[in-house]
Amino acid sequence: MPKEEIQAKIVVVGDSGSGKSSIISRYKNGTFNTDSDSTIGASFYLHTIEINSHILKLSIWDTAGQERYDSISTLYSRNSQAVILVADATRDDKVESLMKWYNKIVKQLLNDEVLVFVAVNKIDLTTVLYEFADVKIFADSVGATMFLTSAKDDLNITELFLSVGNAIVHKSFETSNDSFRLTKSVVSLNNPVEKKKKCC
Repeated sequence: MPKEEIQAKIVVVGDSGSGKSSIISRYKNGTFNTDSDSTIGASFYLHTIEINSHILKLSIWDTAGQERYDSISTLYSRNSQAVILVADATRDDKVESLMKWYNKIVKQLLNDEVLVFVAVNKIDLTTVLYEFADVKIFADSVGATMFLTSAKDDLNITELFLSVGNAIVHKSFETSNDSFRLTKSVVSLNNPVEKKKKCC
């Protein structure tokens, strides 16, 4: 039986050094590079997964966290169906950082229909988990699902993206709102979807 294909855009935002590129690399390639450079502008990845008998083709955008690239990050965040806000677990200003990106990308650029997720990354570098209670309060206040992640240890990375994927599939069938528009088509099992390599 043919499976329905859903195409969706995910943007990953956060301060420079929070581990956005490492999270994506760990999820897509299963690798972690301790010497990865800061993202300049934005990088684009395609990834295909199957969720609940649906073929989900994700375009994942990795944006730069430096202020001088703000306009570029904003440009490449447009028309996203999901946003992953990333914070560095070792920093004291986690909530302030997340709030800044939430206001910049979600409130000012997108809309209330966008799906929001919070990833507190680099938890391998801290053992005091109660420190993230304030982040949980923030996540709850904006209706976001929160994950404690470690790209280095591959902790909750797959779970994060599976949660995003499930939410996208669920959202796409519960609403017909134009502000949450997905591209749908039907693919046959006889013609599997090919995974594309990183572009640009």
